[in-house]
This record gives sequence, structure tokens and C-alpha cells, in this order.
Amino acid sequence: MDLGVSSHQLDETSRGFSFRSDAPLDMRMDPTKGETAAEFIARSTQHELARLLRENGETRFAGAIAKSVIARLPMTTNELTEAVERAVPMAARRRGHVATRTFQALRIAVNDEEEQLRRGLEAALDTVNIGGVVAVISYHSGEDRVVKSFFAEQQSGGCHCPIELGCVCGAVSRVSVFKASAQLATAQEIAANPRARSARLRVARKVAP
Repeated sequence: MDLGVSSHQLDETSRGFSFRSDAPLDMRMDPTKGETAAEFIARSTQHELARLLRENGETRFAGAIAKSVIARLPMTTNELTEAVERAVPMAARRRGHVATRTFQALRIAVNDEEEQLRRGLEAALDTVNIGGVVAVISYHSGEDRVVKSFFAEQQSGGCHCPIELGCVCGAVSRVSVFKASAQLATAQEIAANPRARSARLRVARKVAP
């Protein structure tokens, strides 16, 4: 599974995925159903929005951004960008656009991407034969956290027994995880494909019960 978002969709300015051009704040992958990003913001509390931003890597200014966004209730991408810019001092801005993580967090929430990923992982593991491999490339911390948690749960069989007592619940492992940490792109791979810089690969092999 390669979890990279379709550049074709992001480049469609009318979809509202990008801060590079002004458009209605939509962000739905399927524009025929579900709520838009503007509608999601309008029904969210400041606390809920701040938590969403923190979960997607916007740690230091999550509270300030959430307060600014809720106060503005943006309807377009430019209005959302301006709300984020007002909340983050120029001196504190890191490399890249200041609104990147806010746009990403909203896109993930609007499209329920983490739940879709969990369902996809379950389906993949159900589909492969014993000895088959499930390999997942993720591109941000939220995705990687879901994959890591899913593989760990499947490796333990859902066991939550205290380590000092050992497993007494009869949990059965479904996979063997190749390594505890994610595999990152090499310097050579990044030089050939700069987008690989944020890629994280995790691999698990299905085992017999």
C-alpha cells in the first residue's frame, strides 16, 4: 500500500485541497457525499480542532491556530490560510508553508482517512496467504502511527497482559513484523526522488495461527 495522495486531485484548484490558489474549502475526495472542510470546521469546537492539529504534527501552535480558525470560520482556502498565518508569528515559521499541516489535518478528517486505512489494512491481511507480506509506505506521522499500531496489535494477537507475567489470555499472533522502527529512504533515494524524504516503510508477514 502506497498511501501517497493523488497529485492529480491536489492540483485541481476547485477541490480546495491546496493553499496555492483560492477555492471553496471543500477537500472531499468524493465531492458527491459527506461534509466539506468548511462544514467540518463550522461544527467543530476549538478544543476538537486543536486536538486534530496536534495529532497531525502541528504541536506548538495548535491551540492558537484552532482559535483563529474557529473565530474566522473560513469558507475558502485563502480565508483558512489567512487564519493560520495570523496565529503563527513569522519568526516561528519553519521550512515550507505555514498552513501545510492544517490543510493536511483537515483533509484527513474530512475524508476519514485513518479509519479507511485501518479497514484497508484489515482487508489486506485477510486477503494474503500465510507467508504473504503486507508492506505499507506512509508519508506523515498520523498514517505511520496507524500502521505501527495495527501491526503491533496483530503481532501480539491483541494481548495486553502485563509483560512481567507473560501472556495468559491465549492471544494468537497473526503477523511477524520485520522491524520495530520504520525504514526510511536513503540519501540516494531522496536525491533521485525528493518526495521520498517523508516516506516511511513498515512490513509484516502473515504467520500461521
